[in-house]
Amino acid sequence: MGSHAGRLAAVCLATGSEIWCTQLPDRIEASCAVSADGATLFVGGYDEHLHAVRRSDGVRLWSRRARGVIKGGAICLPDLRRDLGGDGGADCGALLSGCFGGALVALTPTSGRLLWEYRCGSALFARPVVDGRRRHVYVVDLRGCIHCVRYYVSPSSSSSPSSSTASAVASVSPAAAASATMAMASPTPPSTSAPSSPASSFGFELAWRRSLGQTVALFASPALADDAVLLGGVDGRLRALSGASGEMLWEMDLGGAIFATPCIAASLGADEGTHCFATCQTGRLHCIRAADGQPRWTTAPAKFEGHASPAVETAFAHVGPRLGSSMVCAAATDGSLHLFRSSDGLPVLASPLKLPAPIFSSPVLCARRVVVGCRDDALYCIHMESFR
Repeated sequence: MGSHAGRLAAVCLATGSEIWCTQLPDRIEASCAVSADGATLFVGGYDEHLHAVRRSDGVRLWSRRARGVIKGGAICLPDLRRDLGGDGGADCGALLSGCFGGALVALTPTSGRLLWEYRCGSALFARPVVDGRRRHVYVVDLRGCIHCVRYYVSPSSSSSPSSSTASAVASVSPAAAASATMAMASPTPPSTSAPSSPASSFGFELAWRRSLGQTVALFASPALADDAVLLGGVDGRLRALSGASGEMLWEMDLGGAIFATPCIAASLGADEGTHCFATCQTGRLHCIRAADGQPRWTTAPAKFEGHASPAVETAFAHVGPRLGSSMVCAAATDGSLHLFRSSDGLPVLASPLKLPAPIFSSPVLCARRVVVGCRDDALYCIHMESFR
């Protein structure tokens, strides 16, 4: 977990005891990404750097300067060595990170070497999202644009930076190309050492780009639901776009600005469809059918505001993937934790569990526990049975 004090710490889930703590130079708001082998953590901060930290003991392995503050978490792409028949070498993976300077960068996880950079033209607040099936990366900016970048791996001899850049720019209109430019890595990126010659070429091209309007800032990360990409904007509208083309599938008005990333879940009781759980500044939690945007249920106002995303019971230790569900947990800015039945939105408890201070972080569900940070500078781990 990270803190506003710049402390990154590992805590035992069973006992709450601190395993290690590393002091980073500045405030941390981004969540951590974990490497494919589970050995390394990646986190960005207000010091405008992305840091790689060894998971076992918290030792910092490398740091790379970004083009601005990093407020959204990084992501690790699936292991790309399989695309090269296992010959890609240890540094063949890719780590993606965005920043307030408007750049999405791809780095090698083991060294932080720059592979490529995509400049969106506006600040990036939210974590990018990967659709590994399509090899698409979706990233949203604060000027209301969603960018879909397609990545690929090929032997270095069959791909060159000039051809990759040309194909990318050719896929957008002149106006879009002016505001969303693409650049491959410079021969010597701003790091402590020059990159070595890669065994493969990890390239990219812009698949599509869609603007929702400059007044529709996108603070929430996209959420993947089957073949759709769901977006929440400050105009209060939840939209579903085609992941393949960016075509608008449906949209609905939740009544208040959306800052939190929606949570996607499948199979709610007898209904086998995929559903979206979203909060907005009206303080309500909404359950919406992802296929067509039809509302399923909505809770009474309960201060579900800000950037805290809801989470679903039986989730893995992160928020936002496709999940099987039975109960939905939502944190409120008044410090209360709520649990609802995902099938009908009825509260599990007569009254919510109250923590001593406001909650602005997203709860994480793991091993039938709710883990959440609170503004009293404490981390809480609560057994699900406490809600019953």
